[in-house]
This record gives sequence, C-alpha cells and structure tokens, in this order.
Amino acid sequence: MSEAKEGAKVGFASVGLEELKEFPLISKSNPSAASSGTTVATAIRDAIVKVGENISLRRASTIVEDAPLLPSPSTRSVLNLGSYLHGGLSEHPCGRVASLVLLNLRSSQTSQVLQQETFRQNLAHLSRALARQIVGFDTLSIKNSPDNEVPEQALYNQEFVMLGGDLASSPVEQALHDWSLKEKLIENSGGEGIEVVDFLKWKVGEGDA
Repeated sequence: MSEAKEGAKVGFASVGLEELKEFPLISKSNPSAASSGTTVATAIRDAIVKVGENISLRRASTIVEDAPLLPSPSTRSVLNLGSYLHGGLSEHPCGRVASLVLLNLRSSQTSQVLQQETFRQNLAHLSRALARQIVGFDTLSIKNSPDNEVPEQALYNQEFVMLGGDLASSPVEQALHDWSLKEKLIENSGGEGIEVVDFLKWKVGEGDA
C-alpha cells in the first residue's frame, strides 16, 4: 500500500523483459537489504537447475503514476494492490490464471481508518474478491467500453458474487460505494471512496517467451 498523488493518472505499464533480467534480485523477506549481486536472469537459471524444469519470464508490469493535476490537501489518496491466482497445482503461489487489481482509496479519513486492524482486514478481503471476480468472469474493462460485446464484460456492471455477504447481489460499482460508506471512507460528496483504477489478467501460455 502506498500514498498516491492527488489527481494523478495511475495504472499498470509493461516492463521490458531484457532490461528486467539484468536488474538485481530483491529479497522478498527483506527488500531493503543490500543486493547480493544476483540478477533476475541468474535467479531464473539457478531455479531451472534446482527444479529441472524450464522457466521463462514472459511478462512483467509496474505501477506508473503521472504528475498530480488537482492537489487536494483535505483528501488523502492511497493505492492498494489485490491479487489472485487460480488453478494452482500445489501449495506454492502459482496458478494457471492470475490477476492484479489496483485500487485507489480517497478520503479525508484515510490515515485514521488505515490504523484499524479490522479495516485493513476488510480491505484485504475486498481486494482479493475483486481480483477473483476479474478471473472468474470475462472481464475486459472497468467501466462500459464500446469494445465490449455485452455489458457484463465491464467489471462495474457485474454482480459482485465473489465478495459474499450483503453486497454480493449488487453490481461491483454500487458495492464499492456501499462498502466505502460502511467503512466510513465517505464523509462528503467530493469524490471520496474506493475505486478500481486498473487491472491485469494473465493466463499461462500468453505473452512473448
């Protein structure tokens, strides 16, 4: 989770694989630790030797944020990332279909609610439910798009069945608004609440080898 600049356009952008392979590998357990000198490419080769299976890096993305356009000192924006892996064959974090969903929380109460353990748990549940929704449905866009064949290909038009509970029968867009009210993110009508700003859905076999 990280703070977003007010009014900035934010979303996923592809990363060049050849450049990424030469980057130093960052420790998952201790990201701030000094690099061991191992690159992404070296780590992949070591893994191939260890498991005896071919491994290739096919796609990579990063979150890109433009410069702020409309600063608002009274409303804090925070980005949150949700993920889901479907069709895994073991206890390891892998699967045949994966999704990432990028959320933006905008509220004058952001600092206060993020200190609450219950809110953080509810946010994690919501983020994962959105990522599952994207995998479970033929989701092509966030809102209506002329490229969609049916309205339900837009995430916001789908019944939010993956969330469960009282909001499961509501369209995703309405459910996010109601969730924001329930979690006290909305204090006025100035665009506060939580919204989906971008998502990715990847399947095994897609992308360039």
